[in-house]
Amino acid sequence: MTIRRIIDADDAEVVTRLCDEIWGSGVMVPTNLLRAVAMAGTPALVADRDGRAIGFALGFPALSSGHSYVHSHQVGVLAAHRAEHVGFALKMAQRSECLSIGVSEMRWTFDPMLRTHARFNLIHLGAEVIDFIEHCYGSRADNFNAGDRTDRFKVRWMLEREITDQVECLPGGTDEAIEVPNDYHQLRRVDADAARSARLHVGSRLRELFDRGGNIAGFGPQGYVVKGSQ
Repeated sequence: MTIRRIIDADDAEVVTRLCDEIWGSGVMVPTNLLRAVAMAGTPALVADRDGRAIGFALGFPALSSGHSYVHSHQVGVLAAHRAEHVGFALKMAQRSECLSIGVSEMRWTFDPMLRTHARFNLIHLGAEVIDFIEHCYGSRADNFNAGDRTDRFKVRWMLEREITDQVECLPGGTDEAIEVPNDYHQLRRVDADAARSARLHVGSRLRELFDRGGNIAGFGPQGYVVKGSQ
């Protein structure tokens, strides 16, 4: 596998087609916007295997309280290649691109209901949750989010830290565990009502946590762990 920058309009069209194949037409990124992001020098990348594009990463510069970082808006991999660590390689390439231009922080969002995403972001990458945003992207009609709330965690990844797996977090004492389904997408397929109830229950607990100034300490077999809950 090779990872390269989006450098021209042809590359932008490749990513637009990838986006359509992964998410469906509901979230296609316009080719002209992809081209503009690439020209701005941000880490907009394509992963190729055997001459075919199989994944991409799209980020753009962002500002917060006087400092700059990169917001990683989308990372997508074709279904047939999702067990091949392509997403991890794309994140590492984004990290390398950022550090080469003096940017030491990246942020993005992910669905807190998805255990695989929680493990990838919080354990394998070592990112930290900094906010919970209810229905972050509004109603969407893509392959993964149609008919569902788009609740999201916002995470921060400090890029100069050593990349090593974090220890799974286990609750103890006065700690609180916020459990999520083992496979939320499967639950949606077999029992939409149960999935909806789980989404609302988890969302309510997360909203209450962040409203009181709490934070997510980590993730483990029992779900998200909140330290020192009373």
